[in-house]
Amino acid sequence: MDYKQIMTTVAVALIAGVLAAFVAVWLVAPKALPSGKDIVAGAAGNLLAEQYDPYVQYNGGYNSAKDIKTSADLNTSGTFTATGAATLTSTFTLGSSGTAATRFNTGTCHLAVASSTPLTIAATSSVMVDCQGTNVLASATASYSALTGITADDNVFVSAPTTTPTGTGSGLVVAGVNASSTSGYISIKITNLTGATFTFATTSAYGWRYWATDL
Repeated sequence: MDYKQIMTTVAVALIAGVLAAFVAVWLVAPKALPSGKDIVAGAAGNLLAEQYDPYVQYNGGYNSAKDIKTSADLNTSGTFTATGAATLTSTFTLGSSGTAATRFNTGTCHLAVASSTPLTIAATSSVMVDCQGTNVLASATASYSALTGITADDNVFVSAPTTTPTGTGSGLVVAGVNASSTSGYISIKITNLTGATFTFATTSAYGWRYWATDL
């Protein structure tokens, strides 16, 4: 083999070696994320899903540290934990045989008793009273106001405040409750078992607790 052939062989070998080294480095080197995507490092030794190049390429630059926004169903067989606020705008079902609910409302309502002529209930008698958003006995100029989110089709539960006197009997009893035909109001049937005529005051008309859901 002459000198020229030797040099040609050496040159080809060097070029082949350089190309092989370049390909090897390219295959094992981490790829950069698409521009504009945030990189959030996971714990030491644990890469986040978005740091795997194929995952990023085929999932539109997914970042697990961002909010989940998807029109598809989200299914998980593991434990789901949310440390921030969670809002569901569709139905919510608890348990495999649960009833789908569209919303839950809870809070405090106040009986709609006039400040000028407070409501009075005779012993053993019952009366229907609306529960609404304003403590009308606290001010002579106060007016009734609707509770947010309460509609006529709601299933409603109500409990009396602990400040309601019991008298010598069982006190005031919630005999029945339903959402009023007027949205924002809850109608309560109250039976007087205090043993005497009962007149509502600020403490007894204020702070009734309600829980409502639309199923």
